[in-house]
Amino acid sequence: MNELRQRAFEDPAHEIVAPDRMEMALQFELAKPSGTESDGGGRDLHGLVAAALDRVQQVGEEIRAAESRARAVEAQARKAIEIAAHELIVAKSRIRAAEAQIRAGEERARQAEVRAEEAERWLRRLTGAIASALPLPSSPEAHRECGDQSGSQAPGTLSVENSTTNSR
Repeated sequence: MNELRQRAFEDPAHEIVAPDRMEMALQFELAKPSGTESDGGGRDLHGLVAAALDRVQQVGEEIRAAESRARAVEAQARKAIEIAAHELIVAKSRIRAAEAQIRAGEERARQAEVRAEEAERWLRRLTGAIASALPLPSSPEAHRECGDQSGSQAPGTLSVENSTTNSR
């Protein structure tokens, strides 16, 4: 905070006060009016001092106006910084929430892969058990043999009676 104020006053005055107004404020009428040298220099000196005081007063007013503008700009900058800081906090919060959702989704996907692999293992075991317990004929001759054993059943089908009778 102090750095900001120090910089503002360390900058040249023409960067704070508009250059055209600074130039106008610093112009002094040093030239004496024509024909006044014989009248006595006292009045000219008083006029110069009065003009210089007017110019100093103008410069003071310009500096006060510049300081007022600088304070307004500083207040706007502070407000912008506050808004940006708040938006940054909100954005960081959203990022953390999104990252948590991503991690949760990745974990659910990993668990689903594990369950799918386990289901495939069980399916292979079940298929193997079915294939070993109930051999299905694959050739037309086997269909005829199976049909002879089961009586009136269509080729490739097994009856529960047949399977229990054969297993005894």
